[in-house]
Amino acid sequence: MAAITRRTWANLRDEAIIALGGYDYTGFSGRVEHALYAAYLDIGLGWHHYELGAISSATVATNDISLSVPATAFVVMSVNRSPNNAGNALTLERLHFLVANFSATAAVPKKYARSGASALLLLDCPCNAASAGSWTIRFYKVPTAPDFAGSGTPETHWLWDDHILELAIAKMQRKVWRPDLAALSTQSLENWLSQQIQPDLVSEVIASLPDYPTASRPHGAAQG
Repeated sequence: MAAITRRTWANLRDEAIIALGGYDYTGFSGRVEHALYAAYLDIGLGWHHYELGAISSATVATNDISLSVPATAFVVMSVNRSPNNAGNALTLERLHFLVANFSATAAVPKKYARSGASALLLLDCPCNAASAGSWTIRFYKVPTAPDFAGSGTPETHWLWDDHILELAIAKMQRKVWRPDLAALSTQSLENWLSQQIQPDLVSEVIASLPDYPTASRPHGAAQG
């Protein structure tokens, strides 16, 4: 028996169109492609997939107070100074506390915070000579957008292909006047996901910390 070739994004789109009744009006295939991309992001960013783990390095200079991460970084898992060991790992901090307690004295940074939607990690102090050099950043990346014109396949494991397809069909069934089937498909997928070993992907987790005082350093009034 010949090996089964993995379905491409174009194959998944065509299969979804058939499952949705074979509609071929202008723009329908584009709507299906959008649904597949949305389903892919739901699954790719909702559950942990080792295929989406990535590592990058950043060169940090003396007096730097921030470092960049790739624009594709969805969740930063860890930040380590070189050599890459536990003693050189930085701790994730709440942004407003890091800013409120920032020290202008150059030292070895101990904490970092991600600055909004930008691909930037702010440090709790300027880097001194001892902490300058190459740093390692481990992160979970946003999956690459589907290529429906080529031979590309999802970056997630092939076992997830059917579930990306099912979720896309569930999203589109509402658009083709099948709300009952949409609900059924969604429930079936949720039942399957609940039984998987792969855990939900939790966004950057900050350990439970006391709201320590920041005397004479206002940081957003009641927002803290």
